[in-house]
Formats: sequence, C-alpha cells, structure tokens
Amino acid sequence: MRFKKTYTFLILLSVFTLCAQENKQKKTYTRFIFGPALSFYKNNPVHTSDSKARSSFYAGVFEEIRMYHDFSFVPGLEYLHQGLTFNSYYLMPGYQTLYDKHFNYNYTLNMQEVRLNVLFRQVLGIETRNLITGYIEYGYVLRYVISSKLKVSSNLTGTEMFSGNADIAFEHPVILNTMASGLKLTAGMQHNF
Repeated sequence: MRFKKTYTFLILLSVFTLCAQENKQKKTYTRFIFGPALSFYKNNPVHTSDSKARSSFYAGVFEEIRMYHDFSFVPGLEYLHQGLTFNSYYLMPGYQTLYDKHFNYNYTLNMQEVRLNVLFRQVLGIETRNLITGYIEYGYVLRYVISSKLKVSSNLTGTEMFSGNADIAFEHPVILNTMASGLKLTAGMQHNF
C-alpha cells in the first residue's frame, strides 16, 4: 500500500522525562521519554472519508552531549506505535471498481516504526537556576517502518475482506521502501531536577 498524498500532522506529547541531574563535571546524560502521540489526518475526498486517529504512543532514549552550557548534541532512538481508520473503496483482484464516492469499506491500519534522531538542542534559560526551562530541538531523522497490520471490512455486511500485513512504502524512500528521512523541529518545556 503506497500513500502518495496523505497529510499527516503528528504531535508528540512528552508525558514523562527522566534524566540524570546535571553538575559541572558531567557533560553527558541520558533521557528516557514516553507519552501519547496525537495524529491529525486530512482526507483525500476522491478516495477516502471519515479518517480518524487511533490511540498512539511513543518511547525513546536519547544521549545528551553538552557542547556549551545551553547547547547540546542529542542522538537517540524513538519507537512509535500509531494507528488510523478510514473508509474507502475495496479493490478486489480481477474486478473493476466504480468510483462513485460510496466508501463502503472500513480500513484499520496499525504501524510501528523506529526513528534514529541526530538532533541539536538549544535550551532557553539556565537549567541549574530554573525549575522549568524551554528548549528547541532540530536535526535529522531516519524513519523505518518495522511492522504494519491492515484490516478491511465491509460497512454494509460486516464481512472481513482482508486481515494481515500491509505493504507500506514511502513515496520518497531512502535505501529501502520502508525507510524515509526528514528534518525535525521540536519546541517544548522541561522540568529540571
């Protein structure tokens, strides 16, 4: 399954972050993060209707390497589990489909991906003097879809038409069809211990 023009806006809410307490001698520390992920989808009115995000979450581990008092290099790994449902046509092998905008089949897609992050972090304030400080992270992300499951059922009869692995491919892949890369920009607030 190839998604050519799907507009996805993903918000990752960091509910919990653990990190070692900073001191003047320590130049690196590890961050563990996890939280819910909120996705927003825009339908292509020619092919789909009623797109909805399913419950999603993410977790990750990052190594923050302090370069200056307010600037760090932050490589890390993230895991993301996300899902969505939408209505569309069902294209059975050997049959022709009439595109009449009657989207009589419900698709449920669940995906798991791993992300390799190579980021830079700019802290907006002094972490040792403030309980809460803002930050901006930016850099490169390499994405790899490790698993995708798809279920298709008829809205009219409830019959399950397909259930199994989905062949997900990026429109602009890197190395493999299930790998893509991009730029990441994140802004947030952190609690300093």
